[in-house]
Amino acid sequence: MQSTDKFHEALKEMNHSGDLDRQIQFLIYCDIPVIEAEQPFARRARPPLDRNKEMRNIGERNLKHFVDLHEATIDFINRHFGKLKKHIKNGTIKGIPNFMHIFLAICWILENQIERVIQGFKSKLTPMTSKEWYDYREQLDEYFKYFKEVMDCLWGDYLTTMLKHHTRREIREKLDPDFHYLKDVCSQMLGFRSRIEVLRKSQLKVQRESGRALVLPEYFESILKEEKWHIYCEHINSSIVQIRALVENNSIVPKNQVLSTNFQEIKTGRSIGCEYQIKEAQQSTLQCIEAIKELYNSSNSKALKQFLTFCDIPVIKNIQPILAYSPRPSSGLSKETWRLGEWNLRHFINHHKATLHFIDKHFRKLEIHIKDIPKENIPNFMHIFLAIGWILRNQIEMAIHCLKTKITPMSLEEWQEYLKQLDIYFKKFRLLMDCLWYKYLSIMLKYYAHETIRERFEPDFQFLKDICSHMLGFRPRIDILCKSHLKIQRSDGTIILPEYFSSVFNEKDWKYYSNNIKKIHRAIFKHFFKKKHKL
Repeated sequence: MQSTDKFHEALKEMNHSGDLDRQIQFLIYCDIPVIEAEQPFARRARPPLDRNKEMRNIGERNLKHFVDLHEATIDFINRHFGKLKKHIKNGTIKGIPNFMHIFLAICWILENQIERVIQGFKSKLTPMTSKEWYDYREQLDEYFKYFKEVMDCLWGDYLTTMLKHHTRREIREKLDPDFHYLKDVCSQMLGFRSRIEVLRKSQLKVQRESGRALVLPEYFESILKEEKWHIYCEHINSSIVQIRALVENNSIVPKNQVLSTNFQEIKTGRSIGCEYQIKEAQQSTLQCIEAIKELYNSSNSKALKQFLTFCDIPVIKNIQPILAYSPRPSSGLSKETWRLGEWNLRHFINHHKATLHFIDKHFRKLEIHIKDIPKENIPNFMHIFLAIGWILRNQIEMAIHCLKTKITPMSLEEWQEYLKQLDIYFKKFRLLMDCLWYKYLSIMLKYYAHETIRERFEPDFQFLKDICSHMLGFRPRIDILCKSHLKIQRSDGTIILPEYFSSVFNEKDWKYYSNNIKKIHRAIFKHFFKKKHKL
């Protein structure tokens, strides 16, 4: 209760404990005091992103916790909302740090609860009843409405009143230490809907009362309904833009200009909605793969493009924790993405330039690791390596789904353009595998024992195996399409079957290509796992 940082640490500790009773007691008895006197403040370090690790560990039990904590959560929010109102009524500029302490406490509690239900949904294996889905939807609606109210309270009721009595500089000095927390919270809250949408379309099912038919969960008239969510995001975003202008000493933005920003963060051009995936992807291999999968399975082309443009996995040259085997991500794109059909073609073409930008940018980071090869860097090398591999795999998967649903014949120029782009992706993957074995792991063997390298490499080996298997499996799938489905229309109107010409898919080149990938895979397995292995 003493400061924003200490509240955040206490909340993180509650999550890590996994003790439901303790969390309920915390919500019931935590009572942040209203302080209108001067408080010491300093620029704070950002909290670690992975503050919900315990939630992932308990899986579907999160749904029970979500329900059990609801009443205590609402009590906490209402109690502290009253304290914000006291600040608005009687507050002075000296009370801004305490106002932000209470404001962020409410936001983090809301964020925690929504994260809890999402983690529960991820592990949900059995269908829900209509009543269960209705209750989850109603609680989520309540939390999103509270977040809107608390944002209105911050900008519309509090800061705008402060601006009438104090200079922007005075307000900025008090508000600035907490602004990065505010940005993080807004990014998380506006990113939740896309994560729920992916789960709704690919995994969640509702069992009708008849007990037979399984259907996709519907939003009906909740805030999560697409039209309502668009309005909701505009409303939140308008407050964010104004507060940002205040903190960064820009002029206040007119309302029509706020709405025209279309959820873009000022100066960066990044979508607030995809900030969550970018931050997740930069944390670990598994989080990166999940973020990429989530973006490719959504219908938000702009968010994916921004992810490819702005995601920048850092090079980490220090000791990182060695994790146990990570759970395998589900393979393939979602069924919803399959149903998009030829719409995937637009995705495939529009994202080509951004994809190459992402790959080349992260290839340079692998080169940094190659120049400096302490064993502690292996997890970060594999994080970057697998991010590139997963992006290549998803782009090719998208092209195949597009070709599978192609009804009309293609022109020869169209087909050659597909082959050209696919060729680039397969060549990039070959370079990636060469980099892993010939430039990195084989060099490491000169300095470190097999056991030492394997200990750090093993948690990511399954991901490597999956990507190699997918990449080598693409050519047979394309071959089937060429022989049974795809047609090329010549300029004279005659219809012919597609040919591979001089691309990597022609029989001679593919044999050489696949043998090289298999050779590297076998070498890695033989050296670090002491047995033969076939893809």
